[in-house]
Amino acid sequence: MLHGALPGGECYDRPDFYCLTGDVRPVQIQTGPAEDYIFRPNSRESCTFMIQTCELEQGPLYLSVYGHHVGYSAYGDTTFYQVPVHYTLYVDFDVALSVQSAVSYSENVFERQYNHYYIRADTVVQGQYLTVEITNIQHAIPQSVEAFVNYNYLAGNCPCYDHLYNCTGAVAPACGTDIPETVPNFLPEVDQVNTFCTIVVPACDFRNGVWYISVLGVNEDLHQYDTPIGYTLTATIHEAPLIKPLVPGQAIPDVVPQWNITNQYTHYKIGAKPIPNHDLVLKITYVQNSDFLEKHDNIRDALDLYVNRGGLAGDRCFDYHARANILSHSYQTIVIPACEWTDDDYFVAVQGSFGATFNGRYTIEATVSEISDTQLVSGVSVYGRVPNGRYAHYFIDVPQDLTGTDLIVELYTNSDQDMITSFINKDRRAGNSQCLDYLEDFVCETDSSCFYQIESCDLSGGRYYISVLASQHQFFDI
Repeated sequence: MLHGALPGGECYDRPDFYCLTGDVRPVQIQTGPAEDYIFRPNSRESCTFMIQTCELEQGPLYLSVYGHHVGYSAYGDTTFYQVPVHYTLYVDFDVALSVQSAVSYSENVFERQYNHYYIRADTVVQGQYLTVEITNIQHAIPQSVEAFVNYNYLAGNCPCYDHLYNCTGAVAPACGTDIPETVPNFLPEVDQVNTFCTIVVPACDFRNGVWYISVLGVNEDLHQYDTPIGYTLTATIHEAPLIKPLVPGQAIPDVVPQWNITNQYTHYKIGAKPIPNHDLVLKITYVQNSDFLEKHDNIRDALDLYVNRGGLAGDRCFDYHARANILSHSYQTIVIPACEWTDDDYFVAVQGSFGATFNGRYTIEATVSEISDTQLVSGVSVYGRVPNGRYAHYFIDVPQDLTGTDLIVELYTNSDQDMITSFINKDRRAGNSQCLDYLEDFVCETDSSCFYQIESCDLSGGRYYISVLASQHQFFDI
């Protein structure tokens, strides 16, 4: 096939697209020990090719069919000089096929060709999400197919298409060199897609509009079959889950099912408006081994806590994440600092990452914590305690006319506790987070003591902040 001119052999222009029937290749395969039969690949009595949307040009498309006279052994004759070759020619302009939610379609696709589909989402309710399942894949070898999902445009690989999700996470070389850190190689492992794959468009991304789906044939089983790759396609828009209110100051005992079986979270929405100069603190406590009820005693059992702003939270949609487990941390906290807690649109999700088939129990609580500063007096020691993942802020005022004086800061911890980190900053709270900053030369991570000295030539009048950050509940003197 060629745009604008007759394609063919020596007397014609070179085609843009072509395919070849007959034996795929002159291959014989030894299938086992010497006494076993030799396996010969099947002959193909048809061929097909596809012109992608970006490859089509305005104007006439010319097609030529050429009788190929060598290497064709379908009927034991390699010449066919005496018998004309009969064929059926079929040409079709395809558009994406509309699919309905939860309806399964039996389809097939040729190697290196796409099947395009779309599903409409006209009235999406917050919390709904989309799954695309490609199952019952037949007559292919791994990697059998690749599936793509895109929003408001045909899905696939560039240069003709684009996609937001695919089965393998791989990015085709034609798409450039911007490869995600989680995908070190262009191509996926060969056995990533064998007989099925599933794509999930999470609730935080799913929205009103047209969602396009495509299936790309990757590897047909040319040795055992002479038919294209078969599969079943099911696209489902799932109903929104129950979202419970999470009101600060109210401890909520609750349960979450096993994620690997149900794909379900327990969802909440923060029921409070932000308060200036206050952090929002979330704490989850995992109920562990018990002889009273069924117990979670696998060392890998855990609960994942996700927090997201603007939409439902989950393992693909979160701004904050913490994990409580039965091996080392029965509880975890997430702190949303005051500079980021600016509206009442925060969602929380708990995921049961455990092997047990019964629900996991936990208690979740949201609290509002005021950010306070403690003034230090020169030469006077202060005893302090800082909670897990929180800051304790201190300050000392340095007079403007002070000369010939150094500022010395000493911090001591209990010798049997975990690490703490201390920071110093000028004229604003110190720390290493979204809301805080620190002087680069004045940071210390220790489980015993820290010592800072700002010499008189570097010391200027104003307020110096000293902040202490703990990985666990810690005690110290400053």
